[in-house]
Amino acid sequence: MQVVALKVGFFGGTLRQPGTVFDVPEGSKAKWFAPATTAASEAAKPKAAPKQQPKALSELQGQAKSFIAVHSEKSDLA
Repeated sequence: MQVVALKVGFFGGTLRQPGTVFDVPEGSKAKWFAPATTAASEAAKPKAAPKQQPKALSELQGQAKSFIAVHSEKSDLA
């Protein structure tokens, strides 16, 4: 049975890198490889684009406040 490595793994005396296609005995299972047909179909599925995270404080929406400005505002705790 042909499988493709999803992560780095060791099989048959060889270190396998992600994306490597190789043969294993029928019925073999591991978390780091998957049947070649399944892995190919998973790779073909469109993935959602990751949400862009702000890289700097100035990229956040709204005005950033300093620590002193935030804590000098009137509090509802009293």
